Amino acid sequence: MSKGAAMTQSSLLQITEVEDFRFTTAEILYSVPAYPDLSQSFLWRSLDRVPDFPKLNCFLDSWEAGLNGKFHLVRITYVKAIDSNDWEDVGIVSMQ
Repeated sequence: MSKGAAMTQSSLLQITEVEDFRFTTAEILYSVPAYPDLSQSFLWRSLDRVPDFPKLNCFLDSWEAGLNGKFHLVRITYVKAIDSNDWEDVGIVSMQ
């Protein structure tokens, strides 16, 4: 697949099955030096390879290098790619 080509659902599922990619979410609890008693939360999501999570580790390394904050907790969850048979229409949600 060329670098700029759009991924179809089928090609995405093939990649996730072959290379063990998962939809990954990391909850990061951290504090910054200006407010050491205040914990903040950040959610990161991406398609990443388990069990080594190279994209997440790269993100955390770059964050740590650029931010003088301290990580308190990084909680990682992941799920397999969603098969087309797993999709379910939940209707329209009103945000009023």
